[in-house]
Amino acid sequence: MAKTEVRLAQIQAWFMTAISHAGGYRAGVHAAQQMFSLNETALLKPGHEQASRLPIYASGYLLRLQECLEADYPVLMRTLGKELFHFFCRQYLARHPSHSPSLFDLGAGFPQFLQQSQPASGEHENDLLFVFPVELAFLERAYTEVLRAPGLEIQSETGSAYDQETPVPALLTLMSDLHPAVELNAESNVSTNPSWSAAPCLRLLSVQFPLADFWQAAKAGTENNTDPVQPEPQPGWLAVSRIRYRVLLYKLQEWQFHVLVSLQQAEAPVNDVEWLARQVAVHTGLSDIATTDALRLWLPVAAQNNLVVRMP
Repeated sequence: MAKTEVRLAQIQAWFMTAISHAGGYRAGVHAAQQMFSLNETALLKPGHEQASRLPIYASGYLLRLQECLEADYPVLMRTLGKELFHFFCRQYLARHPSHSPSLFDLGAGFPQFLQQSQPASGEHENDLLFVFPVELAFLERAYTEVLRAPGLEIQSETGSAYDQETPVPALLTLMSDLHPAVELNAESNVSTNPSWSAAPCLRLLSVQFPLADFWQAAKAGTENNTDPVQPEPQPGWLAVSRIRYRVLLYKLQEWQFHVLVSLQQAEAPVNDVEWLARQVAVHTGLSDIATTDALRLWLPVAAQNNLVVRMP
């Protein structure tokens, strides 16, 4: 019985290797024969009809993986067009075959793959045209990661539990700026000395295009089947986070972006606001004093929007 089970496991592994190989069916069959010392004719019944099914399974397997990439990058697919998007998908799957049991990991390297496929800087007069779809891919991956990342749903600002049954919506809600969600609590005054850390579900993007406005237009255009026009270059800074299972995209000022980057890179929660101000000054040239004052006002607001976590 044990030998029969081992044999069945070998046959299953042989077929999976053959149909899932990134190089196609023939390359998969060759790899399977080398790995398991099993010949194709020994596993398939004689006759062309039976043998012809394996390429169909192999083609179907890659199409399913391509559909997963479509689900992860819907706005990018509409922006590039299906034909070009599918071309990049095939190239990506050939170079980065799936090795994880979770399809969440399949598209993790797709933005980097697109970035590496760009022409070298200076080789094309319209270099920025190639940057836009790459930045869009990084935004869509950030959205997917924030949906899955550990969040703060278990505890609200008042310490009460959030509703764990709240469904995750498919729409990415956009906010034009970081406005306070509530008035600052009088108990959170300067007499306290809290520590701050970046929210575990926070993702940050430094971009060369106004992606937030484009994303909003693309989502709105889904209903009436219209596509927004690619915007002109305009540097910006974005934060993607989650509140009560709702993914939110925030526009940041440059100094706010560097504050959040510093908190993400810190090995422990930071309670030295002056230190944060100095990190901002290194990247922006802003005054330490002015930034420190702005930080004391903005950090509680950022906490309300689940960008940072305030610790006693």
